[in-house]
Amino acid sequence: MDKLDALIRQIDRMEQRMREISPEKDDLLTVEECASLLDLQRSTVYRMTSEGRIPHFKKGGRVYFSKEEILNWLKDSQNPEGREA
Repeated sequence: MDKLDALIRQIDRMEQRMREISPEKDDLLTVEECASLLDLQRSTVYRMTSEGRIPHFKKGGRVYFSKEEILNWLKDSQNPEGREA
């Protein structure tokens, strides 16, 4: 039983470290999800990322968005893509 408890504690510590170094999947948006959230076309979102107009990051050749950053950006932005927010 002591070995099992030690193993469970070790797994708990590993899970905690993983949460600290990588954001939760639910907090990340794909281009499609971001476009849907903002009611924009995918091509518009891609263009905005290439122009540096929207907060994003790339990992493994893919573009991702932090949902929290996008919501804050949207609140702070009065006129994304020429429309009222």
